Amino acid sequence: LRLPPILFSHFFGPLNTGLYALSDRIMTLPMSLIGASIAQVFRIHGLDAKKEGNLSLLVNNLHFILAQFSLPIMGLVLLTGPDLFGLIFGAKWRESGTIASILSPWVYLSLLTSPLSSLFGINKQEKKSFRFHFITLISRLLAIVLGIKSGDFMTTLIYFSAAGIITRIFLLYTLTEKYNNGIIDIFKPTYEAILPSILILTPLLIYYSGRFLYSDFS
Repeated sequence: LRLPPILFSHFFGPLNTGLYALSDRIMTLPMSLIGASIAQVFRIHGLDAKKEGNLSLLVNNLHFILAQFSLPIMGLVLLTGPDLFGLIFGAKWRESGTIASILSPWVYLSLLTSPLSSLFGINKQEKKSFRFHFITLISRLLAIVLGIKSGDFMTTLIYFSAAGIITRIFLLYTLTEKYNNGIIDIFKPTYEAILPSILILTPLLIYYSGRFLYSDFS
């Protein structure tokens, strides 16, 4: 969907659109390539697993692996976005890092659901897939409209990311509900990825906590 950059450019100017474009490209392009590769393999093995009655095990194992892989990366971006982009691209792009931080929860959920979306094809549920994409389109447009009314670009991105988070949670539930025992189990892989992610990011958590406390008392 390339409509958001067009609307951002019209209502918030080319500078803000450029900041968004960089963060969007850095956040989504590598993850899309990874997601597409995993989805291709999952689609092949998923068809075999369905015939053998093992699809539930395959879905839950993939969901767990995706959460363990994705959550630390998104946690890193959430914590260090402005500093990370400033270090790599220069100080003038720090705001792109802020945008990346805003988008990171949505991108995390997209990483979970993108490969699992192959279940629509495996289970011959193409109509459900179409409905989801239609709902996604409408929700994103509504989020942008609300943001435009606020007159603030960052507020618009928060609405935009929130719409993505809500639709991806709905998609995750739709894809995995039949392979789990209730809504708690659907989010279990994410819960199980939190502690390893915290351990991986502990030095950064200590550093940013210290920096926050120092700035607060200085």
